[in-house]
Amino acid sequence: MKKSATLLTVGLASLIIPMVGLPCAAAPAIFSRLWNCLKDPAPCFVSTPASAPPIDHSVLARVGDQAITVSDFQARLGELPAAYRSLYLTPRGRREFIDRMVEEKTIVVAARQKGLENNEKYRQEMARFQEGLLRTALMEQVGAIRMADIQKYYKSNRKMFSEQIQYLVTQSHAKTLEEAKRSAALLQTGRPFAALGKGFDQALLTVSSEPHQVPIQEQALTELRKGQVSAPLKVPGGYFVVRKDTESILPAKSLEEATPQIKMQLQNDKLMAWLKTARASISVSVDEKALNALDVSAPAAHK
Repeated sequence: MKKSATLLTVGLASLIIPMVGLPCAAAPAIFSRLWNCLKDPAPCFVSTPASAPPIDHSVLARVGDQAITVSDFQARLGELPAAYRSLYLTPRGRREFIDRMVEEKTIVVAARQKGLENNEKYRQEMARFQEGLLRTALMEQVGAIRMADIQKYYKSNRKMFSEQIQYLVTQSHAKTLEEAKRSAALLQTGRPFAALGKGFDQALLTVSSEPHQVPIQEQALTELRKGQVSAPLKVPGGYFVVRKDTESILPAKSLEEATPQIKMQLQNDKLMAWLKTARASISVSVDEKALNALDVSAPAAHK
């Protein structure tokens, strides 16, 4: 209450002080505003948001023909977490930070002087990077997500964010029962995945700890102890054997913890829906003959 009284006193003073020297005709309007503030002080203390600072192109440093401006410095500094940013607020800290920026720019300038930006691999990676930025920008525009959408998804998919069991497994798929039995025998030797050779793969599987119907492979995992191997399981296309290498518990995710994952999923759903409409207005053609004749056994190396 004391703090509120202080704010009110300061606020009223800001109204009364400007009245000094005003013509009498202005007094009624001032007193009317003063009376409204006494009845409801809150609106009197609403501050006007500050406008964005102007971009400063003043040059702090030059590396060859490249400049590092004040805005470049401020932008890079602003990307750091607050705890780290505070380390560079002193004159010495600012000097260390600009030195790092100069080192980075020196590497870029030297690479360009060597003509590396004309390297085909660099061009392709740069093109993919730019396309990735465009996809991100489009996703943010098309897939704008409200917090209410995230809360609704979280509530409707609680099981997805409940406590999870995570397994590291070594597994094999075989066409016949005899092949599956041989794979199971190899797994039972306890050899690490790297020593098993072809026909095996390693995977990280996550299963909800809540009771629910699961595929036969996951059901087999829940019944195995660490290091145990399942019997051959009949699955579409053949047989499946699995060894449980490790097991760990992942705690349930709160709404706050799940928000980034949910937002990405909802954005992707919106983007896919938008893509179906966009495909109807964008011409797409594939040369099936050239695709079928393509030799992908030895991808070409880029120089």
